[in-house]
Amino acid sequence: MGFTDTVKTKPRMLLILFKAANGYKLNSQNTTFILNDDNPQRDDPFEGISITNRVLQINFRLWYSMGTWFMTISDYKFRYNGKAFALIGSDQSVIHRATQVMEDRSFNFVTKRWTYSKGDVNTGGKIKRLTLKNIPVKTLDNFGEPYTWEIVPGYDPI
Repeated sequence: MGFTDTVKTKPRMLLILFKAANGYKLNSQNTTFILNDDNPQRDDPFEGISITNRVLQINFRLWYSMGTWFMTISDYKFRYNGKAFALIGSDQSVIHRATQVMEDRSFNFVTKRWTYSKGDVNTGGKIKRLTLKNIPVKTLDNFGEPYTWEIVPGYDPI
């Protein structure tokens, strides 16, 4: 009989509650956005969650002990627009652990602008400033899972 290494976790759920006169009221519930720790070769991808200046930020880090040399750090920023938590920004850094080459993407969905840079971790890289076109509004309700949306064809999905 062989040894198998499996990780079994319970599904994660993001609940957003608003304070009400008699306690709290459920505003939003999402069962797909917070990634599960379900891969034995990967650290837990969920890094943290915070609210600063009325912006909800959710952080992830993909670090594998085998199978890839890449590490990805991603931040997603949402703001409540009166109806839903709309995605207003996302930052992503992808680093090759052996060569130290990194790619950074920073998307601002409010201004419809994004920046891209590629270079060495120590020296940085050239920055391109580009415009986003025909971008649908994404919210916590319709986003799905992180890393599944290809905003700009040819660039890794966020």
